[in-house]
Amino acid sequence: MRPQIERMYFAIEKLVVVSAFLYFMQAIITVLTNPAHVTQNAQYSDRLGLIQLFLVYGAATIFMLPKRVRILQAFEENPVLCCLLGLALVSCVWSPTPLFTLRRAIILLVTSAFGFYLGTRFEIRRQMRLLAHSLGFCIVLSVIFIVALPRYGVDLAIFRGAWRGVFYQKNVLGSYMTVAGITFLCVHTRSLAGLLVKYVGLAFSVLLLTGARAVGAYVVTAILILLIPFFRLLRLNWKKLMVVGTAALTILGLAVAYVVSNADAFLQLLGKDSTFTARVPLWETVLTVSSSHRWWGYGFEGFWAANERAVWSMVLWKPARSHNGFIDLLADLGWLGLGLFALNTAIVARRCLKLVTHEQTLESQWPLLMLSLVLLYNVFESNLMIENNFLWVLYVAITVSTQRALSLSRTTVPLAEPEEELLVAGCEPCPQ
Repeated sequence: MRPQIERMYFAIEKLVVVSAFLYFMQAIITVLTNPAHVTQNAQYSDRLGLIQLFLVYGAATIFMLPKRVRILQAFEENPVLCCLLGLALVSCVWSPTPLFTLRRAIILLVTSAFGFYLGTRFEIRRQMRLLAHSLGFCIVLSVIFIVALPRYGVDLAIFRGAWRGVFYQKNVLGSYMTVAGITFLCVHTRSLAGLLVKYVGLAFSVLLLTGARAVGAYVVTAILILLIPFFRLLRLNWKKLMVVGTAALTILGLAVAYVVSNADAFLQLLGKDSTFTARVPLWETVLTVSSSHRWWGYGFEGFWAANERAVWSMVLWKPARSHNGFIDLLADLGWLGLGLFALNTAIVARRCLKLVTHEQTLESQWPLLMLSLVLLYNVFESNLMIENNFLWVLYVAITVSTQRALSLSRTTVPLAEPEEELLVAGCEPCPQ
């Protein structure tokens, strides 16, 4: 009886994690309730969103409580990230909307706690498989929405037939298909059924990425694919690495110089202009308006809550954020917050590089590729320190899981575990 109960417990736990992933991705529900993608003001909240929030976090808490000691230990082992979260919480003191900032900061802490749970509860390879399950489900439903429910699956009003699948906007579909493609590419499987699922998932993620017409996703995907062989060079000894690295950097420098010198032609090829779809004027406006609060910022989520209409009147459209995660972080938490994020990112990058050099698998590159994806996407989108946001959960989970993986590699010799295929859920030790 006990093995059956344990299997049921683990199956429900993984179902909760997959459901939480879908919630953080804003899949399905958002496009069904807001197919026109109407922009709401910064302080808008809806009853359905609150119900989803309590259901997801309530279910997750049931499985987080048995791991509370390990989660608290992970908080202690990642002090820079904890300082950044603490800064967001105490920023309500100087925020122009203190109660709003406090409420959003608390939700951010809960969101981050889920990332800590994910990083402590599941090893990196199991995180990949859970993510593959979630994205595979999104892929299947996206195809159904596009073919059978085009009112929801295809953006016919704003982007003239671009696919958006189960997501509220084409760029969101593009970003998560990039995550899906890299995850399916990196996940390791041995069985024939597992290989079939892997490559079918990879093929459909590329198909949906193409139909989304998300130029940013195309660029990020191309960069990540180019980074895969570059990261493999890190396994060479330092003499060979110096030679190959110098040659690679020289070629990269020449390529960048050529692109910069022919920027207009490349932007035209991508269907963009020199303003990056009005993003550059928006960035300049936000930086100008927030310049009076440069060191401490306006408080977490405080900038847009206080200056939303002023920015709208200056840029003549209604953005919900700056479309640049680093600028939004600077506006909210100032140079202090941006500096803490940069320091934590440097620490995580160092951990990821160590994992790549220690192991000889494509799976070991996945944390570094996902970290690169988060940083690249935040050049033209805002996903840093956003409550209930998947990319922020992923960032926190990578921070925690890479630290844990390196600690285990230094203290113990890991035992070989049976592979968990994409179609089969494996059993794990019962949490104490």
